[in-house]
Amino acid sequence: MLQPKPYDYEYSELIMYQCSVLEEAGRYQDALTHLDKFDKDIVDKLYLQESRARLHQLKEDNSTALTLYRGETLI
Repeated sequence: MLQPKPYDYEYSELIMYQCSVLEEAGRYQDALTHLDKFDKDIVDKLYLQESRARLHQLKEDNSTALTLYRGETLI
């Protein structure tokens, strides 16, 4: 009997690549929305946190970016 993979690394990498394409296109809000939509599927949680912080910084939302860079959670 086959066991399901605990994490789908390839799918996670695809999501992160899609986010980087959106970021390079200057579509920062779309990239954030994409991360929010698929955050449970992203294996690399550090990448997720740093990407959110960087995207907020690029949107000039520096207070949110600083909070994320410090590792604090947003509520």
